[in-house]
Amino acid sequence: MLKQTWRALDGLTVDECWQRHRNLMWAAVLTGLFLVSFAGNMNRGLLETTEGRYAECAREMLETGNFLEPSLDYTPHWTKPPMAYWSMAAGMVLAGASEPGARMGNAVAFVCTGLLTAWLAWRLWGQLAGMAALAVYATSVLPVLGGTFLSTDMLLTFWETLAVACYLLWANSPRTSRTLLAVMWAVFGLAFLTKGPPGLLPLLAIIPWHVWRFRDGRLFHPGGLALFALLGLGWFGFIIWKHPDLLSYYVREEFVGRVATDAFNRNPQWYKPLVIYGPVLFLGQIHWAWLAQSPKKAWLALPRELRSFLGLWAGLPLIVFCVAKSRLPLYVLPLSIPLTLFIAHGLAQHREKLRLRTAAAIFAGAILVTAGARAILGIVPMHQNMRQLHAGVTDAGSGQIVALVKEKAYGLQFYADGKVAWLGPEGGKRADALDTFLDNASGRYRLVARMKDKALVEDVFRSHEVSPSVHDLKDWIVLSFEK
Repeated sequence: MLKQTWRALDGLTVDECWQRHRNLMWAAVLTGLFLVSFAGNMNRGLLETTEGRYAECAREMLETGNFLEPSLDYTPHWTKPPMAYWSMAAGMVLAGASEPGARMGNAVAFVCTGLLTAWLAWRLWGQLAGMAALAVYATSVLPVLGGTFLSTDMLLTFWETLAVACYLLWANSPRTSRTLLAVMWAVFGLAFLTKGPPGLLPLLAIIPWHVWRFRDGRLFHPGGLALFALLGLGWFGFIIWKHPDLLSYYVREEFVGRVATDAFNRNPQWYKPLVIYGPVLFLGQIHWAWLAQSPKKAWLALPRELRSFLGLWAGLPLIVFCVAKSRLPLYVLPLSIPLTLFIAHGLAQHREKLRLRTAAAIFAGAILVTAGARAILGIVPMHQNMRQLHAGVTDAGSGQIVALVKEKAYGLQFYADGKVAWLGPEGGKRADALDTFLDNASGRYRLVARMKDKALVEDVFRSHEVSPSVHDLKDWIVLSFEK
């Protein structure tokens, strides 16, 4: 049957199929969106360091009931505002403190961002452009990465896309109610509550474009600005009032430190934007871009005003990300949306020449690659996979879990419901920490350490005349003992 269907597609253009089977095409693309969002990912083990850190922070919120002051290892954790943790905690309320619970909020944000992008393209250029936008979004590298790995960036992308959509819909009918502008500012408040100043980067495009086109101040809706202050700044104001030292921390460390210094050691070299952002942002959608038409023709085919807006939306924040010294691939995830809209418009304009079988092959192939990569990521032994490590610890027997590590593995703590004792983190002398621990130990224990520290651990155990049962887990070892 599949072979017959494949042959039937031969010779058909996207436009011809659209005229006859648009409902079927929508069904196929929507199915693909949900497959990419959920297939092979919800039960995949949490990876260190980022996924374990976010999941454990959300789990501790639920355990302690303190939703205003994020904690990690039960100590205050101020690096991010709480919105992303709230979304993960909400998933855990529905699905339990598990991988599906931790990932549910991210998966919902992925789906909603795709639907919102499709809706925006539909409103701007018609229904076919909306479907094309959804197909491109669901099978592009950056959105797929954002939907796969836990971080703040997928939720941030949803808020930014929603805020820009509100503005563009108002700008297309500027004589209508300004309620959309109030909603835009409220959503920017939620974006700020998700990741701070990066959530406001689309304003770099909106403000100059609005001034150029309308030459008025209607953009700054008083009610909307009040909502932004309440939603975006309210939590920060409360936390800084309660902990005054946080003001200097946020300014010095989280803003100046990330933008102007290499304090976080996240690819600060001058050439890193080409390596970090180029492949995922531009090559990540090239499998669709080449189908549309030549980039120059596709660009010139856009209405002039929208062409300038999309250019500002993608270009100005990208300059900021390149200038900033802290760089990770998912930082530019929100910029995939204007590129998706650009490609979708080109595909819709090229519909009469675009072969349906070629488009279907790209769409289905990208989904299969995504599902396969996630399956491999969940199965292949990796020292970052905390589910695999926790399974090995469980197999090692019973007793308190003690981890001798340089940096805390928060994913292990998540799987152990917070019941992990840490020895020698933050660069301390691990041999001395283990020696002190064994001097005072009494009971059954399971000691977790990196394989590279195996000789060190065994030497300390020998000096204490303790003979543990050793379990090798590729990059980790677990020593079960009683003292």
